[in-house]
Amino acid sequence: LNSSFIKSKLSKHFNNQIDEGVEIIDYTLQKCSNCTFEHAFPFVEGSSSFYNWVTSHSTYYPPTRWEYSKVLELLKNNDQQHKLLDVGCGDGVFFDFISKSKSKNITFFGLDPTNESAEKCLQKGYDVYCTDIQGFKSAHNDEYFDAITVFHVLEHIANPKEFLKELISLTSPAGAVYSSTPYSPMDFEFDWFDILNHP
Repeated sequence: LNSSFIKSKLSKHFNNQIDEGVEIIDYTLQKCSNCTFEHAFPFVEGSSSFYNWVTSHSTYYPPTRWEYSKVLELLKNNDQQHKLLDVGCGDGVFFDFISKSKSKNITFFGLDPTNESAEKCLQKGYDVYCTDIQGFKSAHNDEYFDAITVFHVLEHIANPKEFLKELISLTSPAGAVYSSTPYSPMDFEFDWFDILNHP
């Protein structure tokens, strides 16, 4: 998957020519001959210029995810107060979901390293920090959360194991980390190439 191929597919998907300055590198897809696990190589995170471009499209973030109701159900099962951190909160769709549910026992905060996404959250009145997990920890090293959510974030992280350790270090003793990742390939991917499921 060379960068010009990826850029042309992204431009077609969003019906918007990708900016020249958007940094995208060449990738290869590798597959284990034993277990068939497939991954991109090199395993690096997308550039900030890529995320700034892709998140500027209103169709990038889905309007909801089934995981939202599952996590909310788990948190609402008891009456205690929950302090929640959504890492990679995007434009705040999960916070919209919590607000519409009228859950009074959840106080939520968000992190997103993409400025435009964090700005959209702030405009909605949500308490969001435009930083990554390391930046947040260095500024809030004594902050702990009862619930940390990471919806469709791990596949964007170069070192997911270390990332999860960072999340656990921010979790209170009785707290939990709720994580979800996309399932790929979906059935439709055998019929057409989904650029958003490829680096």
